[in-house]
Amino acid sequence: MSPSRKRARGAMPMAAGVVVSASFLVCGSVMPALADDEVVVDRGAASAAEAGSWQSVDDSVSAAPSDLAAKVDANDRARVVALRDEDGVPTFDVKNVKGRAQAEAVVAEVQAKDETLAVAVEEKKKLISSSAADATATNDPYWGSAWGLTRLGAEGAWQVASGAGQTVAIVDTGSAAEPDLAPQLLTGWDFVADREGGQSDQNGHGTHVAGIVAATAGNAIGASGLAPAAKILPVRALDSAGQGYWSDIASGIIYAVNQGAGVINLSLGGHADDPNLKAAVDYATSNGRTVVAAVGNDGSGALTYPAAYPGVIGVSATNQSDGIASFSNFGSAVDVAAPGVGILSTVPGGYASMSGTSMAAPFVSASAALIRSAAVSHGLGAVNVEAALKSTAIDLGAPGRDVYSGSGRVNPRDAMCGSGACAVGLNPTATLKKQKLTVRLNRAAVQQVVLQKKVGKVWKRVTVKLTATNGVVSFKVKRGTSYRYVIPTTTDTLMVKSKSIRVR
Repeated sequence: MSPSRKRARGAMPMAAGVVVSASFLVCGSVMPALADDEVVVDRGAASAAEAGSWQSVDDSVSAAPSDLAAKVDANDRARVVALRDEDGVPTFDVKNVKGRAQAEAVVAEVQAKDETLAVAVEEKKKLISSSAADATATNDPYWGSAWGLTRLGAEGAWQVASGAGQTVAIVDTGSAAEPDLAPQLLTGWDFVADREGGQSDQNGHGTHVAGIVAATAGNAIGASGLAPAAKILPVRALDSAGQGYWSDIASGIIYAVNQGAGVINLSLGGHADDPNLKAAVDYATSNGRTVVAAVGNDGSGALTYPAAYPGVIGVSATNQSDGIASFSNFGSAVDVAAPGVGILSTVPGGYASMSGTSMAAPFVSASAALIRSAAVSHGLGAVNVEAALKSTAIDLGAPGRDVYSGSGRVNPRDAMCGSGACAVGLNPTATLKKQKLTVRLNRAAVQQVVLQKKVGKVWKRVTVKLTATNGVVSFKVKRGTSYRYVIPTTTDTLMVKSKSIRVR
């Protein structure tokens, strides 16, 4: 259903994602569609959202109107945005105002309404820090230029999953239908122009981000996205200068949820918290969506939103040496890191290299799409995407979690394997000849095997050996003793396998 309908003020809106009147915008009035994976939700995201529901009344409802409108000068144009709950979906009433006095009056008006859950005064601001103008153009479309894919082990990851069945929403400046990207692009929505179609990009930033996620692989042009079989839902919420309103970003997030996107990429941010933006993020995570955001390019410890919100995976940027990029922000918002320096990807009219945490975030969004895709194809049920990414990340810098790289650089294949997607059912067999016990796996692999013997009623370890590359290992045993061999659980075996045998 179209997310935009015109209506006369006061008439009941049709079920839709966005309803527009002369001065009010109502967003999100449809129930969320199931994510593409249907049975897979991000358990970590859903748990985080429980701590701060978007349906709770925010402090802004009781704040002084003069405080909320303090940054609006006499002739400034701004928006007053009020949040309410419409059938379980965040809905924004947006009114354009001019000057502080009018802003304060409208704030007081919406604060007095019983249904208001939050209110904010917005001015248009730049929410990205890289653009096509900042990029270094290149005519080199080959794999060798895409160092980020090599560093993340893309080809190994694709042996497990390539993102099939997943939709990643890119809430950005739009995503142009370049030849290397067009096969993966859905229609999307343009919240700047308020019309169907997010495939217009007059900046280049959104197209570059989309290509990192899902540029087509194996088509003999360009490079490839990390999740080349995933679909891209282009959501244009920023204009040609990379400027926009939090309410449009929030509307884009809600639209993405309602369209069934499983992963939402936000390569944007600002230092000011916004209750309506947080409500949209909470709505997404409470519906099991994975939300990924860039932590910012100030080279400082300043918090950047939405990356700093609970349940959002905040991403810092690394260079070709696995060092943290000098521009990358640091602090508590950083959960993981990914390549973000000199990243080759699609832009309107060709290809370009860009640097920024904006480039690092889509590598993590693509990794999330791979995990979700693998979970579906292997029937793993609900997965905790954030936990999978963190627990398998490559540690950088000082041992353990740190404020620069979080848990470390993401490792997509290991994240999928850590969720059980690489598990191979083992059916080991054993033969006993004289005093030699030989254990054979049903596949060629190096695997740990523990030999135990029974002492009274207790099994005690005798020794531990690794199988040869052909999956075979032998032990010397004694007559008159009961032995047991145990193959411990790993990301490859998934569960413990054991069998006992009596040597006579």
